[in-house]
Amino acid sequence: MAINLPAMLLWWFLLYSHAAVVALASLPVSATSAQRLGCPSKCGNVDIPYPFGIDDHCAWPDDDYFIVSCNDNFSPPRPYYNNVEIKDVSFEKGKMRIYTHLNFTDSPFLVAQKSNEFTGIGYDTVAWLQGRPDWSFFTDCVTTCASLDTAAQDGEPCTGLGCCQLPSIPANLSTIKIEWGNTIGNVAWRYSPCSYAFVAEKGWYNFSRQDFSHNDSKSFIYSDGDRSVPTVLDWAIRRNGSCSLETRLAPACVSNNSYCIDTTNGEGYLCNCSAGYAGNPYVTGEGGCKNISECEQYPCYGGTCHDLEGSYECKCNFGAILEGSYCLPVLPKSAILASAITCAIAILSILLILLIMVYEKKKLREIFNKNSGQLLKNIGIKLFTKEEIRKITNNYGKIIGKGGFGEVYKGDIDNNQQVAVKRSIMVDKNRPVAVKRIKRSITSDSRAREMFDDEFVSAEDIDCLDMIGRIAVQSLKENVDERPTMKQVLEQLHSYWRPYI
Repeated sequence: MAINLPAMLLWWFLLYSHAAVVALASLPVSATSAQRLGCPSKCGNVDIPYPFGIDDHCAWPDDDYFIVSCNDNFSPPRPYYNNVEIKDVSFEKGKMRIYTHLNFTDSPFLVAQKSNEFTGIGYDTVAWLQGRPDWSFFTDCVTTCASLDTAAQDGEPCTGLGCCQLPSIPANLSTIKIEWGNTIGNVAWRYSPCSYAFVAEKGWYNFSRQDFSHNDSKSFIYSDGDRSVPTVLDWAIRRNGSCSLETRLAPACVSNNSYCIDTTNGEGYLCNCSAGYAGNPYVTGEGGCKNISECEQYPCYGGTCHDLEGSYECKCNFGAILEGSYCLPVLPKSAILASAITCAIAILSILLILLIMVYEKKKLREIFNKNSGQLLKNIGIKLFTKEEIRKITNNYGKIIGKGGFGEVYKGDIDNNQQVAVKRSIMVDKNRPVAVKRIKRSITSDSRAREMFDDEFVSAEDIDCLDMIGRIAVQSLKENVDERPTMKQVLEQLHSYWRPYI
């Protein structure tokens, strides 16, 4: 069984290749490509962020690894690394996308293991992939089909019928060698005269039977007149210091609010902006890491977003709690409505109680003024509050008399002297008969004496009580002009005043 092996090609990811022309999605790049002061940030339509730079004075001072040349022979101009065209560069992810072959030995570039896949195309073809400087890595995939009709249909996955793929590439590949051949010779040369093998960006290639033919294949990109495929590389700062595990500081991470992380592919480190900041962590000043408004990216649904330095705060309205970016109600709407009604009723009840208290206070003030309370206070007569009267009478515990206008209760004041306290009761204003009956009782000496209680009245008080009766009779006269004034009443009472009364 003869094996036809063409000459081995080092760093040619593509020889005679195919695939339907597909639009290429760019790697993530920043909105503004920050460069050093005075250095161009673009070559044509491609951003060139620092540590890369056009010419040596604009690139990271690490030999010639980050120097990019801008070829003005194209319109628009195209950036190149050595002789390889650059599609785009991302400093956020540490990625660079190029078109095909490149020897990465002794450079900051490695084949991106998660972003590429190895593909072989042809009839009865074996595609080999070797790598690393010591060639310690070796793998292959095999394609076979009995005829063109038994090959995979256009767009189907590469599972071995006309094309095969290895979906993952190992890490730390700086050198790659691709070989391919036919195990029994190319007996299908009429419909499959070509075999291909290449490492390309994952998801870029879609199988087509036309790729078996050299002339009909339209899958590949023609860069500089040659067939090409896009390949993704990992780059990192692999010289000039390392990333400190304790401080997360490194020589290349010069921007404020930046930190370093070890690369996952090979040795070296990358720089990132801290959470809440965006920009180029490899430069200082305006192009460096600056605060971003998270409220524009992470809005608070149902609440209010407040941007903070390096962070943000989401405040929910009353009755809601924060779950992620959403303010969710603590209770169902029916419960919230019931709570609102209950609160409203409670507030109204409190207001009503306050209004009643104000009204009662106003009413007491009116009674106080009507009965010349201030005048009594001015002449030295002691006034008692309702609470004090309740205490004196032991909460109106013992009634000792009752008349048409009030009830009389037994009480004790502070010096243990017994007193009689009359408490007014509500009477009908249209009851003049009661007034006349009292007048007749008071004007008759014998009837007046019957009103006196021997328990409280001694013989020496008879004159004083008779005088009080006379004042009462005068105060009940139907002719208002004949009634004594309050001042006259007080003067008469004051003349008979004694402390124990």
